[in-house]
Amino acid sequence: MPPTRAHAATERVKLVELDGLRAWLAWWVVIGHMIIECGWNRTWLPAFGRVVMAPPLAVNVVIILSGFVIVLLRDTQRPGYRAFTTTRFFRLFPLSYVLLPINLVALPWPIAFCPDFPAEVGDPNNLRERFETWIGHRRRLLQHLGACVVGLHGCMPNAWLLNAHNAFVSQAWSISLEWQFYLVVPFVFGLIRRLRWLLVACVVAFVVVGVRELIPVGGWGAFLPMQVELFALGGVSYFASKNIRLDGGADLCAKAMVGVVVLCLLLTTCFTTAVFSPWTDRNLVDRGISISVWIAILALMIARRHAADQRIVRWFSLPFCHPIATFLGRISYRTYLGHSLIIFLLQYASRHFFPGHLNKWTALSVQLGVGLPLVLALSWCLYSFIELPGIQLGKRWLKRG
Repeated sequence: MPPTRAHAATERVKLVELDGLRAWLAWWVVIGHMIIECGWNRTWLPAFGRVVMAPPLAVNVVIILSGFVIVLLRDTQRPGYRAFTTTRFFRLFPLSYVLLPINLVALPWPIAFCPDFPAEVGDPNNLRERFETWIGHRRRLLQHLGACVVGLHGCMPNAWLLNAHNAFVSQAWSISLEWQFYLVVPFVFGLIRRLRWLLVACVVAFVVVGVRELIPVGGWGAFLPMQVELFALGGVSYFASKNIRLDGGADLCAKAMVGVVVLCLLLTTCFTTAVFSPWTDRNLVDRGISISVWIAILALMIARRHAADQRIVRWFSLPFCHPIATFLGRISYRTYLGHSLIIFLLQYASRHFFPGHLNKWTALSVQLGVGLPLVLALSWCLYSFIELPGIQLGKRWLKRG
């Protein structure tokens, strides 16, 4: 049965907001990395400022969002396995294949001076670790390149290939994570349509979560079992948003959903006070913040579906639905994947051209004043000249097959 106009309009509303959300998350990561790379200590900032300097929180929300969107696509379009994996491959990998050689050529410059980078700018231990990691990648160049090309570097055991998850393109660990998810989600989606297999899948997921810390694979959560609950939350959120029906009138629906948004933001603020407490389970708190942010966005989407014309809903949704936000959201994948190259090259330029004037303030000024426009320009170029042609190539590949 073809989708109704109302259903199509609802999907457009969702996707508009999700594009805006992608923009906020991508630039959260970019600005957080810039501040950290300039040597600023996050404990000097108030609680909310610490969240800005915690990019993994944004990445957690991206993972939940990916689970939501992929389940939406599987539910509404229902492509075959070949069509689904081919389409996702040509969205993910062309950009990765372009950035791999660029990083191989460009990044040895800033990496070369990492051991001598002044201690007052940046974390010397972090820089030294990065330098040593790159030396290891270079020693086993062909193996690392092979793992990256097939997109499975995130699930390589360290005993086989040390630090494969962040080889050459540091953010590419998430490409491997997404690709692992894409390879298995059609099977999982088919199973959970039957209650018996849904229960089996829940039990398997519960066992995986319980034993995953014993698996000596990858790092940064690049192995799918390390993030399975976040993908699952995204999928469950889709079905919840699809089936929720509010019949209390537009004004009441708007106020109720916006109330949920405010509550989640308050919970996020409460969580941030404990982010860096030594007695707190950091991973648990990080997930708590990310889930609170996601629930707020989900409530806002539901409010727009039932009461999009209400003023309070328009106000709250404006940061996500504004044309600037949706544009930045469309190029957000390029922003996320390419920003580290700009940061490292600006580090090299600052160290090379202004060695006597380098401190936290000048480094941050360079990163924000020069780096942000460069990241935006690079994102647009990669989107226009790499990703869009890659998507078109994938469509032609499917038609030819």
